[in-house]
Amino acid sequence: MTESTASSEPIGRADPLAAARRLVSTLPDGLAALVLAGPAGIGKTTIFEAAVASAAADGVRVLQARPAESERELTLGGLTDLFADVADEELVGLPQPQRRSLAAALLRDDDPSAPNDQRTLSVAATGLLRHLAGSGAPVLIAIDDAQWLDSSSAAIVTYAVRRLVDQPIGVLLSVRTGTAAPKSTEELLSSFPASRSARVDVGPMSLASLHQLFERRFGRSFPRVTLVRIEAASGGNPFYALEVARSLLTQGATVTPGASLPVPSTIGGLVAARISALPPPTRRALLLAAASSEPTLATLTRVDPGIERALEPARTEGIIAIEDGIVRFAHPLFADGVISAAGWDEFASVHATLAVAADSADARARHAGQAATAPDEAVAAQLEDAAAAARSRGATLDAAALYEQASRLTPEAEADEAVRRVRLAAECLFIDISEAVQADALLARGLPRARPGPARAEALSLRAIIWYYHGRAADAVGLAEQALADAGIEPDTRARILVRLAYLRCQLDVPSGLATVEDAMHLLDDLGPTADDDLLANAILLRASLRLALVEPMDAAEVARAISLISANGRSWERENADGNAFGLARHTDQLDRAIEMTEDIIRAKSGVGGDDPFNLVQLSGLLCLRGRMDEARRVAEEAIEGYGREGAEVFPSWGLRGVALVAAYQGRSDEARRLATQGLELARAEGNTVLATFHHHILGFVALSLGQYELADAELSEAAELAQQTGTRHPARFKLEGDRIEVALALGRVEDAATMIATVEHAAATVPTPWVSAVGLRCRAMLDAARGDLDGALESLERALGEHEGLPMPFELARTLLVKGQLHRRRKEKRRASETLRASLALFEELGAPLWAERARAELARVGLRPTAPDTLTSTEQKVAELAASGLSSRRIAELVFLTPKSVGNVLGRVYEKLGIHSRAELGARMAEIEPRPPMTSDSD
Repeated sequence: MTESTASSEPIGRADPLAAARRLVSTLPDGLAALVLAGPAGIGKTTIFEAAVASAAADGVRVLQARPAESERELTLGGLTDLFADVADEELVGLPQPQRRSLAAALLRDDDPSAPNDQRTLSVAATGLLRHLAGSGAPVLIAIDDAQWLDSSSAAIVTYAVRRLVDQPIGVLLSVRTGTAAPKSTEELLSSFPASRSARVDVGPMSLASLHQLFERRFGRSFPRVTLVRIEAASGGNPFYALEVARSLLTQGATVTPGASLPVPSTIGGLVAARISALPPPTRRALLLAAASSEPTLATLTRVDPGIERALEPARTEGIIAIEDGIVRFAHPLFADGVISAAGWDEFASVHATLAVAADSADARARHAGQAATAPDEAVAAQLEDAAAAARSRGATLDAAALYEQASRLTPEAEADEAVRRVRLAAECLFIDISEAVQADALLARGLPRARPGPARAEALSLRAIIWYYHGRAADAVGLAEQALADAGIEPDTRARILVRLAYLRCQLDVPSGLATVEDAMHLLDDLGPTADDDLLANAILLRASLRLALVEPMDAAEVARAISLISANGRSWERENADGNAFGLARHTDQLDRAIEMTEDIIRAKSGVGGDDPFNLVQLSGLLCLRGRMDEARRVAEEAIEGYGREGAEVFPSWGLRGVALVAAYQGRSDEARRLATQGLELARAEGNTVLATFHHHILGFVALSLGQYELADAELSEAAELAQQTGTRHPARFKLEGDRIEVALALGRVEDAATMIATVEHAAATVPTPWVSAVGLRCRAMLDAARGDLDGALESLERALGEHEGLPMPFELARTLLVKGQLHRRRKEKRRASETLRASLALFEELGAPLWAERARAELARVGLRPTAPDTLTSTEQKVAELAASGLSSRRIAELVFLTPKSVGNVLGRVYEKLGIHSRAELGARMAEIEPRPPMTSDSD
């Protein structure tokens, strides 16, 4: 006799059901969502059930979860329910890591081969949903009372739906209003595209609908005067109306005009009256069921062998149902009423009983925590074990909550254990899902009770790292130094703190960072084979990175050994940063494709609760710029800004602005680039972040150089160089400032200043060479030679530079070198070579979408003054390359199709432009359309 037991289509709910049918009808077009919202008892579940039945009848694959409030603490309970009907055979089509992750999370693998984590599980759930949606029938994810969904399951579903907008998947949620929804529920509700989601606020039932409802439920209704009074008293809420009607029928009362209803005046009162009318054994049995996170008859029978008999009156009254051996309340308000009627002592006693009887260790630990009335080390240890198990299943948010609860229940005498447990909670959030804000908040609450010593040192050093990711570099160093003072003499802990401090110090002062990591290496060397592999790998790779920055030779064999030490499944900042240092070495030595791949892997792995890893998205955007993938770089940079906005705090805004400003600068959106970089510079200064201030000054200088504003460019680039020097970085590969600075100095006639800078670049190229330093250094040497009148020496340097560019995957830098070479040929009166080279430069700039630099190349081309020959035909190679370019293919793709290098494709296009009397790809399509396709009449030779 509640809304959940309706036997036919809901009464008076045509509009919500129509909305549900529209949802199903739009699934072939991609993800769609419908939210049924309303107060308790308004009829959401009835509509939900009817919508699910309608979808199933239409051939939709329904994945359903109906969590109760008591189940919100159950680790991955919602995800387990959603995928309960997914057969093991349906997991076979997934990649092995995803299949293994789901098997562990769903408890279908008793011995998982590796620890699970929430980010891997999120990817796996996304993969399974995509697989199911591609197997024929559309999929409907249906969650009733979504506010009770456990946090980890909600986060995983949120992650998935954000990535499945192109799939035939629907999401149907019912959500209770009138109370604050958990953050995880709010994030789920906000994850749907606005254009593909709808919300229906389920309102009260009309008088006529109440009449039909009573007829259906009780076989009779009431006189109109009574119906009017019931409608007014219930506000049209069907649950409330049914309880009022039930009371009237039980009491045999009638209602006369002016008389009050002979029933309690609130829903709570009605529920309490129903419950209080039951026998005491039944009320006790109901309390056990309401409190249990696993309300199975098997569990409850262990508490009370006569539980099923005790529950019978409640089942007869429609308060509960027993389905598949599970006790379910007919409506959440009944469970609320049962718990509300119990005193605290009775409620704690029930949890203490369930802590012994529950089926799973997870449930036993949670009940023990609920039963605890004071700190208890045994209970805290039990919760810690449950947290570790939850984390291994991939329930990161649940694990963090359990670790924090364990910390709170740790006795004061065990303060070190308390701070260790809160650190583990923070690590779950920060290491597993990049949730820096909540992790910092946990440490802020837990650290005040910590005593000086190694446990506090570990927690302080973790918080220092988190502060760095917040953009608080200077504060982070101070906190890490405090941690070192607490660390004591135990070598493993002290080495760990020293490496973290070294990482933070090197952000502001590279020599200081190197000296600190050398101290750590002495301790790790003493530890020998007992040293933690990830800690050792992190230290070695950090040292190698800092030696590179200081133009000191690196030991390649040592770097390779360190990379081999990085664990496959480690969960620590040390393991993460070892990967990060390996990435940094790849980036600074211009292994861009590897660096991009590594960053993309990190982003896929470290997506946060909402699917965001904005820090690494900015990193990726910068790499894509260097690689010449400008449109992609812009999209990623803008995603990073959106991701930071979703974190709910101003976390590292100057870093996010660096991403969008850099792309704008390359793409010639000068005003936008200046505005964003200026804003980022102000924030970086306020944060005391020297590195980011360097980046933003460089962007401003590059914009001015692109516009030919050399005095302004010199001022900005000089500021950047001064800040870079303050960090202690000496190798030009770190900030890549010198190519711009030298060009500006020569443009301003400061030849000797340029010579000094070139000497620095050439020293780095001789000592610790990298492709960028070698190629750009030779370009700058050529510019200096040309400025001194040595055109032959300049040409030799440029030819060598082009050879170095073969190992430098930066097409923008290649285009700049071609531009300089074309200018040199013009000065040498080699008009045809000048035209060919400048056209190749122009083609590259246009392909990259760098209009300011394309205009520079176009202006230089105009100064050559060579009249085009415009022959009737092109050579076969030239015609093929021209046709492919006119069709819109990139030089890289053309090179693959005609078996040339991208550089050769640029040279061929230069000849094509010259022969056709055009200057750009924009003109090529129209010109090629004028040429009648025919066999070539000339050879490919010049």
